[in-house]
Amino acid sequence: MRIAVRLDAKREVVPSPYAVLWLDAQSCTWIREGYLGLDLPEGGTLDFEPGAILICAPHDNNPRLALEELRMGQPCTDEMVCGVARWLGSPELPPISGHWALLQKMKIL
Repeated sequence: MRIAVRLDAKREVVPSPYAVLWLDAQSCTWIREGYLGLDLPEGGTLDFEPGAILICAPHDNNPRLALEELRMGQPCTDEMVCGVARWLGSPELPPISGHWALLQKMKIL
């Protein structure tokens, strides 16, 4: 599935940090399609905790981003089209909250 993440940064000059990600439930991986202001590699792994999907770097178990209430592998309902995103921090950007939104459901063959 394809999602957009936008953080609620309070900057007047620079747009709010965002990323567009493809998530693959079968392989537990993600790929970055586009971004601005987020320290995300080109792709990585997914991890799961109760109520959230964690976006991790490829060789790092420390999550960079938590997508709350996103459920993969289930039929899409109106409740699943957006939710809370939490940037968990990096040297360049402290922890910030924001939102994720479903852009396109990926059909896996």
